[in-house]
Order: sequence, then structure tokens, then C-alpha cells
Amino acid sequence: MHLSAVYIFIVVSVQCYPQNENDEILYQEFTPLHDENGVQTYSYSYTTRNGMHHEENGVIGPNTNGMVVKGAYSYTRPDGRLQSVKYIADFNGFRIINGGIPEIAITSLAG
Repeated sequence: MHLSAVYIFIVVSVQCYPQNENDEILYQEFTPLHDENGVQTYSYSYTTRNGMHHEENGVIGPNTNGMVVKGAYSYTRPDGRLQSVKYIADFNGFRIINGGIPEIAITSLAG
């Protein structure tokens, strides 16, 4: 179970991590997994010079059926508008909760 939890964290974090070497990170914080009454949690966030922001929280517990990651990220679109996306990743996969991204685009990205 813990290996799959690490895998979900890495996939979600890499997917949302700045891809351009010019996207200097101004702020970054990671609070690693810690155990409290059988529930393990972490939190992670960063902000870049060009305005990208990402934050997420993960939990593994007896009632989560694996790891559950909830997060959000935002960036400035090429047309100058701010794009914000909220997501969840759990035993059902990675799902966008909202964000104004057309479902057809999400389906085409999924293959």
C-alpha cells in the first residue's frame, strides 16, 4: 500500500511541477508523511516566479483504501487568463474536480 501511495504522489507532483527551467520557484514547502493514530498525511506546495501555484495534501489511513491526494494548481494561460484546477487522486485514479477544462480534452489526454 505504501509503495502505491508514493507512486501517486510522484505522478501528481511531477505532472504539476514547473516544466520550464525559467519557472524559478519562489516558495516551496513539503511536510513529509507523519503518523497520527494510524493515519499518515503529507502536504506540499510551491509558487513560481511566473505565477504558477500548486498545493496538495495526501492521506493514508485505515478507511482510505490506499492513498487519497487532493490538490489544486493554477497558472496563467497564453491568453492571459488565470486557469485554476482542483483534482483528486485515489483508488479511482486521477480526476479533475473543476477547472473549466472541457471533458473532451481530458478524455483525449487519457488516451
